[in-house]
This record gives sequence, C-alpha cells and structure tokens, in this order.
Amino acid sequence: MVWTICMIMHYYPSYTKQDIMNLTQSQISYLMQMVWLTKNPQWLDKYKTVKFSSEFEFEQYILNKFKLI
Repeated sequence: MVWTICMIMHYYPSYTKQDIMNLTQSQISYLMQMVWLTKNPQWLDKYKTVKFSSEFEFEQYILNKFKLI
C-alpha cells in the first residue's frame, strides 16, 4: 500500500496521503493504470481508421458499438 501511495503522489503531486486514503479501490486502480500507461506508452491502444461503404453501415456500427445492455 505504501508503494502505491508513493507512486500516485509522485505522478499526481496534487494528491496528499489523506486524499489517496479516501479514494475507493477502483479509483486507485484507475490512477495506477494511468501511471503504468504514462511509463509505458506502447501499451496504449493505437487508433485504427475505420472506413464505411455507406451511411447505413456507419449507423449500424455506432448502434452496435454503443448498445445498452
């Protein structure tokens, strides 16, 4: 836990120890993910261009991508 607090405070200097202790586990996990991606940018997803043959195909892609479950 100490290592995590130190790592977050190093990359996010605006956070104090008390601020970090008040965060939820998911918030801490998210901050740690961001730290690792900052240290290793090659892990970031690369954006790929997507081409559509018609407006209908584009609409179907959007509807499927953001479908609410």
